[in-house]
Amino acid sequence: FRDVSFDEHIGYGYEDMDLCSHLMSLGFSIKYDALLMNLHMPPPQSKRVQRERLKLADRARFYTSVKRYLLWEKNIAKCAAYILLAPLHRVAHAVKVGNWWDLPCCVSDMWFALATTLRERSRLAVGLRFRARVLNG
Repeated sequence: FRDVSFDEHIGYGYEDMDLCSHLMSLGFSIKYDALLMNLHMPPPQSKRVQRERLKLADRARFYTSVKRYLLWEKNIAKCAAYILLAPLHRVAHAVKVGNWWDLPCCVSDMWFALATTLRERSRLAVGLRFRARVLNG
């Protein structure tokens, strides 16, 4: 965790994917080991808590995907396509299953993902410039 750490902007879910994407962008590799296992067994929840967790997970999915495409893969075309298509897909799913409460979040969560990623990019750029100055004297 010297090179990469968990992102505090991720409220629920997708922390592992974000961490792995960042590590791979730095040249690390991810190895599969069938003997390693992690069971996620949350306690029983009310419908309201389940809904809140779903909302946080969808927001995290938008954020980690935008961050991966823009910061780690540096693929602006892929990022732009995702920003346009992911909310539409989420709207279609919400309509299909009757999750009307999710419709306002489809756009606001993508806005959060893009704004937070751009702030993170600025923060990383400042950190890199600072490190370069320290190393170069």
